[in-house]
Amino acid sequence: MILVVNPPKNITVVPEVPAEIINDVAEVDIVTINDNTVDEVKAVVNIGGFNKVYVLWDATTNPTYEQIGNWTQAQANARILELL
Repeated sequence: MILVVNPPKNITVVPEVPAEIINDVAEVDIVTINDNTVDEVKAVVNIGGFNKVYVLWDATTNPTYEQIGNWTQAQANARILELL
């Protein structure tokens, strides 16, 4: 599923030194979203050929995990854009 990034962003996809930064990312590809654990929801997002894992909601560090309940695709998309 392609997610449009508007306005485009510069995104660090590999945090090692030197960092791999993709400039002017206008769209990302959501590879998968996994909520099969009891305390977090993760997404794998492909950015310029690199897969990056984002924790969308985590019960141990983010109180919104319990509030999110049965999340929707729109909520997941918004959270991914927020984390980029």
